[in-house]
Amino acid sequence: MLKYFILFRKFFSIFFELKYRLFYIFFSILITSFFCYILKEQLIYILIKYLLYNMSSHRFIFTKLTQILITYIKFSIILGLIINIPFILGHIFYFFNSALYKHE
Repeated sequence: MLKYFILFRKFFSIFFELKYRLFYIFFSILITSFFCYILKEQLIYILIKYLLYNMSSHRFIFTKLTQILITYIKFSIILGLIINIPFILGHIFYFFNSALYKHE
């Protein structure tokens, strides 16, 4: 009976570690996306400055009222994901690294 309890505990410890790592990843993406949303206009201008200069325009044209809001939110989430790629890959590596032996 004790053998099954120890096996059960080891099995579910993997899920607890996975839960914590996924929480850290989600929370970091959320915080980064929030800060990207705060600085949305400056970041978009930095990334699109050359395109706007060649078009001889200094503003964007939106046809729908909600289009600008959706564009800002998508931009913030995508930039938050791109910024957090090293953090996500590190968590994936350390999750699998703890399960492997040293010679693997």
